[in-house]
Amino acid sequence: MFDFLIHRTLRLPHRMRVRYDRHPKGANTTVVFLHGIASSYSVWQKAVTALAHDPDLKNTRFIALDLIGFGKCRKTNCFTYNYKNYRKSLHYTLKKLRITTPIVFVGHSMGCLIIADYLANYNTDAAAKSLVLVSPPFLRPRDLRGLPDEFYLKTYSALKDNAHDPIVGTLASFISKVSSFDHRHLNTKAFKQCMENLILNDQNWHTISQIKLPTHIVHGRLDPLVIGANLRALAKQNSRYITLTESLGIHDITGPKRAKVLAAIKHAILQN
Repeated sequence: MFDFLIHRTLRLPHRMRVRYDRHPKGANTTVVFLHGIASSYSVWQKAVTALAHDPDLKNTRFIALDLIGFGKCRKTNCFTYNYKNYRKSLHYTLKKLRITTPIVFVGHSMGCLIIADYLANYNTDAAAKSLVLVSPPFLRPRDLRGLPDEFYLKTYSALKDNAHDPIVGTLASFISKVSSFDHRHLNTKAFKQCMENLILNDQNWHTISQIKLPTHIVHGRLDPLVIGANLRALAKQNSRYITLTESLGIHDITGPKRAKVLAAIKHAILQN
């Protein structure tokens, strides 16, 4: 009843859960971290800890959020998981955090898509300085038309359409032990709608192609959920704003890939 009154009747946006906020006195830059589908702040925890202990970044504010429907963000039935609602939620959350510095937005997987969409609609208000996008699943419209025969869509479709299957559940449980993926989100409204409305949205390619902010993409060459050729095409097509770093690594932020991610974030913070 409370959710219905606040969000449906009064139309107030939902607020994302703040999982980490290091706010030093005299901060000159703020970094906002978003995670991906079926994940949480945990995907960023080690990276955020390393950055927070870097003496060169002592004047940087670090904020990590849990997206609506995932992690420790309160679940609600009064939320449709689409770009419009996520961008309103992110805007409202940042406003409540009273950020007064330029912002570096950092996303992983689906979090990259939310950031790109948000900045396409709120760039002036967001005071965005730059972006670091890790493992972004940007698909061309033609990819979406041809994907039924591709491993990418088979992988996601197996999770989306067979979440109730015990075999898929067992596999997902194993994956969650070695990655940030949480199999408990599989059979949820949040997972299903995010898959359909965000990850497989045919406007994603246009949105990122039009970006006009310094954007550093980091990709793991062994990542089965991201089409590396698309990222290379983006970096070539919009070379003025997009740079690409590739390394050994899978979808998560581990090993050599984490080192590349940390370097990209630090560079984004310190650049003028």
